[in-house]
Amino acid sequence: MVTDLLGNACAGGASALCTVYNWPGFSVTQPATARLYTGDDFTLDAAVEAGGVPTTYQWRRGDAAKAVVDGPATPQWPLTGVTPADAGDYWCEVTFDGVKRTSDTVALQVRPPVGITVPPAGGEAAPGGTYRFTVAAAGGYGPLLYQWKKDGENIPNAQSGEYVLSDITPENAGLYSVEVSDTNGDAVESAQVTLAVAAAVSALGLLGLTLLAATILLAGARRKEQRR
Repeated sequence: MVTDLLGNACAGGASALCTVYNWPGFSVTQPATARLYTGDDFTLDAAVEAGGVPTTYQWRRGDAAKAVVDGPATPQWPLTGVTPADAGDYWCEVTFDGVKRTSDTVALQVRPPVGITVPPAGGEAAPGGTYRFTVAAAGGYGPLLYQWKKDGENIPNAQSGEYVLSDITPENAGLYSVEVSDTNGDAVESAQVTLAVAAAVSALGLLGLTLLAATILLAGARRKEQRR
């Protein structure tokens, strides 16, 4: 028998069993920012290795108007064919063994993919002259980057929205295009356009043309004299 210091008997007893579960953490590391393009699919994931422990999920989203919208009550939130309206902050509130825990927030951005709005135009240039290629593009995550190409090969130091050829020679003739990319890895290339270079006329050829023109003028003058 167990007694206290005063000799009082103590029957003793036992508390109810208590099970303690350790929080395992989220099994997936979410990105701080997700840069998507219109039409992309993306899955948010806040799964927990529950191991039989009562666990509930509730996704939430904060939109541009600062309103909080409830998402699905599941470990994942699949987003299909996203649009700019899907941009916002996403997080999941997970209740594990009665304790609520919040996942990292994902800042979701959605923009149209890179697109060429005004393509470069081909044409014909004169030897020794100048020809200007220009392009206009929109979409993506700026700043946009440019790379001009000739016959499919990158042109060194041709990385702006325009490409100017000067002192043109026959070697400049060919197929030209431009690749436009953004800082998120999206890229689009324009169709190839043709630059033709007119044949140069030699000094001897110019002399011949001059003599021919003079001959024609002289012949015309003689006809007029004969008619008189």
